[in-house]
Amino acid sequence: MSLAGFSLVGCVTAVFAQSTDGFDPQAIEARADEFQQDAQALFDYVTSHSEEHQEEAQTVVQEGYASIEGLDVSDIAGGDGPFDFDEMVAGAKAGMANPEGAPLFIAFASLSMPEEALAKMIEDTTKAGGVVVFRGFSAGNPQAFITGIRFQREQLDRASTFADVWGRSIWQNPDLDYTLERPVGTLAKQTWLADRRDQREGSMDALTQRYGIFYFYSASCSACRTFSPVMRALSDNYGLEVLAVSMDGGPNDLFPNYVIDSGQYQRMGLQGGTVPAIVLFDTQTKQPIPIGYGVMAADEVMQRIFYLTQIEPGSDY
Repeated sequence: MSLAGFSLVGCVTAVFAQSTDGFDPQAIEARADEFQQDAQALFDYVTSHSEEHQEEAQTVVQEGYASIEGLDVSDIAGGDGPFDFDEMVAGAKAGMANPEGAPLFIAFASLSMPEEALAKMIEDTTKAGGVVVFRGFSAGNPQAFITGIRFQREQLDRASTFADVWGRSIWQNPDLDYTLERPVGTLAKQTWLADRRDQREGSMDALTQRYGIFYFYSASCSACRTFSPVMRALSDNYGLEVLAVSMDGGPNDLFPNYVIDSGQYQRMGLQGGTVPAIVLFDTQTKQPIPIGYGVMAADEVMQRIFYLTQIEPGSDY
């Protein structure tokens, strides 16, 4: 053996001796055995007592269910507020009775809902895994539910009877039939509108002999630029005299004979300076009749003129 070999053996012996001075490997192995025994003992305990603890846990759950079942909410506000605690507790009881099949959500409904809408709501809610709670329906008292449905049916029957008697009375008493004055049926309404249009067209010739229009505008007003061609067409088609009055002094290409406002706006009974605005002026009575403000179609302008000059208030209704 070489000198180096003796040196290596000496180092190992020295390290081993130094290691044994700090700890005892046999003691460590002994403690490891003890830990293994403790772990095995814990495992055996849990295994042997699992059923016992499971029974204890189930007992706690059952006691919780019993507490819910016996919960008294008589001192809690009922359905007048945003939450109906009676219904919430009733839903909780239903869920606790079958925890595995508890609803995913609760939908609150009222017996005053239309029958078709209520049926659809119940169907959709049930399919989605929820339950429907009727407001005012006491838990465990189906008689109140039945009474509510019966009351609703009675009201529907009364309403149906009223509608039936109403219709029969109208058919047999034309003086009670409003639709004879203002039809609502498609065919009758078309006829009425055609007659009214003929009346309006026929009256325009006489109107142009008596009435003129003040048309107030501003050159900087985009609505006025849209409305000016409408007024120009009415003037050309019916011979209606239109005097354009500029509120800001700007010109109007469609009404080159415009005038600048010098108080006409207020004298015509208008306020606020809103444009466009049109006023019908009666040359016989010298009275202005404001027609309206803003952009209007030609047919709307004619209808307003016809109503304001030919139809007595309320006679069409």
